[in-house]
Amino acid sequence: MYGPSVIYMVAEMIRQWSDEGDGVVVHTPAYDAFYKTIAGNRRRVAPVPLTHRDNQWHCDMAQLERTLAEPRNTLLLLCSPHNPTGRVWSREELETMALLCEKHGVKVISDEIHMDMVWG
Repeated sequence: MYGPSVIYMVAEMIRQWSDEGDGVVVHTPAYDAFYKTIAGNRRRVAPVPLTHRDNQWHCDMAQLERTLAEPRNTLLLLCSPHNPTGRVWSREELETMALLCEKHGVKVISDEIHMDMVWG
């Protein structure tokens, strides 16, 4: 999809792919505009807190699955590189997230606006 801005398109996809009151799963901490966009569209943030260890941010995949399994959580708002942590998800992590979303019928909105800033 193409639109005038990332947040405009995220908001549009939230409106099209979920209902008022649904949960939008977000790795937290998250970009502040995500919180505002979710709330502004009468959805709720379903947080999956990232943990910081070994000088890197990590997603607890078991916690992610529990959150995705909740019936009213219908979207995963994925950001890579993650904002604000800068975490770039590995292929294995992305595949795991995709499989979990598929298993629980959760659609993915992927914000990759800063993908060109990843080196290595």
